[in-house]
Amino acid sequence: MESYERRTLLDQARVWWDEPDQVTFYRSEVDSGPTPAEQLLLRALPTSGRVLDVGCGVGRIAFHLADRGYAVTGVDISEAMVDTARALAEQRGSTATFRQVEPLALPFTSGSFDAGFAGKVHCYVPSRAGRQEFLDEVGRVLRPGAPLLLVSYVVPNEQEADDALASDEQHQRAASRFRSLEPLDTFCGDRGYVHWFTPGSLREELADSPAFEIEEVREDTPGGVLRLVVLRRT
Repeated sequence: MESYERRTLLDQARVWWDEPDQVTFYRSEVDSGPTPAEQLLLRALPTSGRVLDVGCGVGRIAFHLADRGYAVTGVDISEAMVDTARALAEQRGSTATFRQVEPLALPFTSGSFDAGFAGKVHCYVPSRAGRQEFLDEVGRVLRPGAPLLLVSYVVPNEQEADDALASDEQHQRAASRFRSLEPLDTFCGDRGYVHWFTPGSLREELADSPAFEIEEVREDTPGGVLRLVVLRRT
């Protein structure tokens, strides 16, 4: 994908996540903590240490982990999400801290964290090359051997996804503004970019990352639309 188009899509994502209705929605979920599927995945965390919550939103996972005794730093591209998370941390007396970041440049020294969590976030990074850069950057700030816990949506197969996109007028209108989209790139609500994965394409992309080895990929439920992934920093 051409660099200016990737930058445009990333900027669109930032604006999208800054919208008040997005912040309000995620604020309403913050006290629910991890879903049952996420609870399963969090079992792969070390018993203690420093955890990076990538795409933290307003802190739903970060607060849960801080309550369990982890030293948690949440990062997000959205200023509105981070501001809300900080206000909630103060209200709750939580030790979790939050920073707004650029999506592909984390402001931490190499090996700063003992584990990472990235829930439904890397699908918002445009292009396969961009997602590899994202994984490389997250890997850089994890210590060797650290786990990265990743949650991703999948679609059953590429043909069904292509058929759905072909009949989606909002997607077609948004996609027409870009020349270098890849298969299974889509747009939600005529704006927000999301890359769909099939189970095979998700595993293939993750296997190509030099920063990580795949330790486990499981379904949330038999035939479910989520994949729970444990990657291990090489």
